[in-house]
Amino acid sequence: MNSDRNSDVSRYAIRKLAIASVCLPLCVFLLGLIMYVLFLMSAMREMYTHMLLVSATLLPIGGAISGHVAVRKIDEGPESADNYRRLAVGGTIISYIFALIFVSLWVRIVAATIFDLRIHFH
Repeated sequence: MNSDRNSDVSRYAIRKLAIASVCLPLCVFLLGLIMYVLFLMSAMREMYTHMLLVSATLLPIGGAISGHVAVRKIDEGPESADNYRRLAVGGTIISYIFALIFVSLWVRIVAATIFDLRIHFH
């Protein structure tokens, strides 16, 4: 009787982690919208830009971590996983892609700062 209850809790935890692995990297689009609105209002300051870029970098990393944890929990107890494995793996892949994009952007910004290069976004 108690094993069903633990299975439900485990299934619920796996579902939350799998959904988080997809939603966290997609929140970057919301941050982009906020950045765009602040830019249109001429309220964009350098501090806001850096805060939003750091947040946009950390969100996909959190998504990748939650996706890996969900996949690990699914591998430990596949009977409680239902169909969340595809969601967790997809969220992990999306998170890695977004993290790679933002880390490469940070490398480009740091290289431009160190070597005093001009960055042209076309």
